[in-house]
Amino acid sequence: MSPPIWVDHNDPTPRLDASETQADLARNGIVLADGLRLLLYDDDAEDGKVDDLLAIGIVRFDGGLGRWVADISRDFADGAYVHFSGVDAATQVRWLRHRPENGQPYA
Repeated sequence: MSPPIWVDHNDPTPRLDASETQADLARNGIVLADGLRLLLYDDDAEDGKVDDLLAIGIVRFDGGLGRWVADISRDFADGAYVHFSGVDAATQVRWLRHRPENGQPYA
């Protein structure tokens, strides 16, 4: 799985050309290619506690839009984003340890 890549979760098919997304991709040396699986996230919190939105995205080039996008996989929550609070404990521990803001590589 890729390191966490920020996307705007309000976009049903997230575009991968937003500046923050591009910065995450470049920082992690990721070159986009059709079929690449990315761990996508968007910052979120509830009462000051981390509750990020997580999803698996499958990369594809959208010729109609002329840009790279990610189709949300059904790996989490039947094709939608899932809140951090909704994943199992092991995934929560891993996410908190490797959350981009904590500066540790995601492995």
